[in-house]
Amino acid sequence: MNTESLINRLKECGLKVTPQRVLVLKSVAALGDHPTAEEIFRKAKGELPNIAMGTIYNVLDILVKKGLIERISTQEDKMRYDVVSENHHHLLGSGLDMIEDYYNEELTGMIGKYLDEITIPGFRISGFKLNISGDFNKSGEN
Repeated sequence: MNTESLINRLKECGLKVTPQRVLVLKSVAALGDHPTAEEIFRKAKGELPNIAMGTIYNVLDILVKKGLIERISTQEDKMRYDVVSENHHHLLGSGLDMIEDYYNEELTGMIGKYLDEITIPGFRISGFKLNISGDFNKSGEN
């Protein structure tokens, strides 16, 4: 994502465009692979040496609340961040601090259809993300 598109995304969400917000959003996008706040901090510090860790956490919280990024908790209870806006789910590795994006239109459609057909008393569904826990097998076998 280029800086101009990041600025537009901030404006579309009604956020004031600040160098810190642009830098944090840019860092999450550049790092990919669901970075931690500490990884985002190290990346941002290379561009803005006087940025504080507290600023990183504050900006991340705002970006999550506005839906520009997503916060994901790993199996090891570490918080990671995702800027991917396409509809997808996450694979969480048991005993690992590892998350992978999982795209499956059939699964998404099936869950979406189910949620359209049910009601949950006192709750209005506005969307969903599925976190699938398991073990990563690098050989590709089940």
